[in-house]
Amino acid sequence: MDHDEVREHDPDVVADTDLVLQTRSGDTSAFAELWRRHYRAGVTVARNMTSSLDADDLVQEAYTRIYHSIVNGGGPTGSFRAYLFTSIRNTAAAWGRARRETPYEELDGVEDPSGAEHESEAALDRSLTHQAFRSLPTRWQEVLWYSEIERMKPAEIAPLLGMKATAVAQLTFRAREGLREAWIQAHLRSIADGSDCQWTIERLGAYARHNVGRRDHMKVERHLAGCVRCSIVASEAKEVSSRLALVLLPLALGAVGTTGYLATMQGGGASLVALAAMPSSVVQGGVAASPVGVTGAAAGSTS
Repeated sequence: MDHDEVREHDPDVVADTDLVLQTRSGDTSAFAELWRRHYRAGVTVARNMTSSLDADDLVQEAYTRIYHSIVNGGGPTGSFRAYLFTSIRNTAAAWGRARRETPYEELDGVEDPSGAEHESEAALDRSLTHQAFRSLPTRWQEVLWYSEIERMKPAEIAPLLGMKATAVAQLTFRAREGLREAWIQAHLRSIADGSDCQWTIERLGAYARHNVGRRDHMKVERHLAGCVRCSIVASEAKEVSSRLALVLLPLALGAVGTTGYLATMQGGGASLVALAAMPSSVVQGGVAASPVGVTGAAAGSTS
């Protein structure tokens, strides 16, 4: 984490990443808080992913798997919600295969753009956007997931990152700029060294910020006027953050889940209904729910 982000930490809230670490250390109340924060969004995803499986059952199973993964040293290292969505999808796919239900063939068939060759420019762009996003610091990935994909406001994001709302707004700005630069760098790797296109794309970030000299500015504009590919890259570089949902959600949710989730996306935290739906024990002796809230119990066996 950057030093300025440390200074912007809000002592009144605990970030998701810290809750994961506390869970790994045996604090089951920390995992209960992760449940409270993201359960509602998880149910929304599950309901839009399948109508043949119970959404609450899917989310509860996904949380159980995540808990076991965390206490065994694994689990999410970036956005907890993104990790939860992927876990729900994987659980649905596994249950669908076990029941020999055809709808989940689509889930298994969704290809990860970062791991295959694509012939179309659109597919290439999806791959580069994914690469650029994954190259960013974890903190930037988190804030971009919530701000650009889920369209949450800084005040809603703040408790998830353990920061104040004003700090979240500043972090979001830096992350957007960082993503644009990373996307440009990813594009450079597909361009011949020493070409005019390389020279131009290397300066697109500074050009967009009006931070190039007059001579270079004119040279960039002349090249963009005569090069269709670079003019498209320049245009899309300005909008890359707003297209994250179209790139990342299908990787986490599959095509069907993405379509439904984007149609019914809701902001905000978990409701009392979500808390009431929490099972009496997520894992054996693990996280318990009571009518007045969620309390931690002694952790049981995770084997």
